[in-house]
Amino acid sequence: MYICLVTQSKNLKMKNALILLLMVSSSIHLFGQAQRKVAILDMTAKNGETGFSRTLSAIKVLSLAGVPFDTTSNLSVALNYPVILTGTRIEAGALTLSEIASLENYINNGGIMITSSLREPQLFYMCGVSSATSSNELYKMTWNLASDPAYFDLVNDPLETTISLGDALDGPTFNSKFYGLTTGIAMANYQDGTVAMVKNAFGNGFIYSFGPDLRDVFFRNQINQDLSANRTYSNGFEPTTDVFVFVIRNIIRKHISNTVYKYTAPRNYSSVVMITHDCDSKTAYDTLASFAVSENSRNIVAQYNLTTNYVPDSWILNSYVGANAEIEFLQGLGHTLASHSVGHFPDFADAFTFPLGTLGNDSTNYHPLYNGINTLNGTILGELEVSKNLIDADFGVEVKSWRSGHLAYPDSLNMALEMLGYEFNSSYPANDVLTGFPYYAPETQSFFSEESKVLEIPMTISD
Repeated sequence: MYICLVTQSKNLKMKNALILLLMVSSSIHLFGQAQRKVAILDMTAKNGETGFSRTLSAIKVLSLAGVPFDTTSNLSVALNYPVILTGTRIEAGALTLSEIASLENYINNGGIMITSSLREPQLFYMCGVSSATSSNELYKMTWNLASDPAYFDLVNDPLETTISLGDALDGPTFNSKFYGLTTGIAMANYQDGTVAMVKNAFGNGFIYSFGPDLRDVFFRNQINQDLSANRTYSNGFEPTTDVFVFVIRNIIRKHISNTVYKYTAPRNYSSVVMITHDCDSKTAYDTLASFAVSENSRNIVAQYNLTTNYVPDSWILNSYVGANAEIEFLQGLGHTLASHSVGHFPDFADAFTFPLGTLGNDSTNYHPLYNGINTLNGTILGELEVSKNLIDADFGVEVKSWRSGHLAYPDSLNMALEMLGYEFNSSYPANDVLTGFPYYAPETQSFFSEESKVLEIPMTISD
């Protein structure tokens, strides 16, 4: 609107006044936006790190929390925001003495910092601790709900009150810090009673220090590299990652008044249930109509994941062949079709029997065979490409979703899904990755991986 007014004005002074008004209004708008956001301080370069998984973890935390944020590697820029979340741990010597003094002034004047795996002794006095000691034998973390109930309003289940970082029976877990307190307050403790999280008032501001590195309770879990932290594999409740999100969001809410954040379910529902069927046997295809009619009578739209094996062998029948009428009946009731691989092979995650392969596969040149021990002639791209193209061509759809047979998860699965235009994957049990929320999965199961465009929707309950 300002541009139109300026363009149409015939008075030069009026033009200049309007341009000035635009500049001033923009400055006020930008300043106001910064005061409603969180700054993620990316310390990757200062720490000399080679990967971005720690900063990406912080981005994932705030994205899931639904809190507005900006990312910067410039401390001077971050100091303009009311809350700073360190995207990477602060290594000893990574900040200059001048930068530490600036940070001290920021917090003393009301700034808030949230950090993890504290490693810079020069920050101990601001964080209210006397020491930060590493240990790989810290397996459980219990929140001190009485320290401030406002932080823990969503922590209302025993499995949320005490979360799992590892399993002592399986040996050491990742390194976490435990803290010696001076002026800080313990907001969580490990199973041995040592301090796992500290809240400290410093001047008019606060610093919150988590003992575990955020990468180890977030990114590590999402690539399924946790060290036996999940207490159950499926059909249970394992909220470790999610509780960190809730606590961090509540810290931000406490210090940015009237914080706006995204709700976790549409239309203000308390929860969302998504029903899927894996059609990977003759009995599954024979009973499609019964399930579809029952769901339709309850106004439920479900997703049917089709195994498309077209060559019969001793492992799985070619039940997809000749099932057109049953599948078209599903479509007629409004249900969604997705891929559940070609052959539902048990060794799909084995890099030796299932390399990535190349594109250009179809039912005439892709003939995998399971011999009872391993699969011959199988590739990841072959399974994804042929199953998708068969369903697309046979039923006039565009398949966007995938689930692996046996929930097998080869390292390059998401990269292959991205190459073929899949948008959704549901091959991880929620318990196994310690989160119930969807997330954009890394391209490979590596701390050096980039984030893919494939949304992983963890599966909570399986029959």
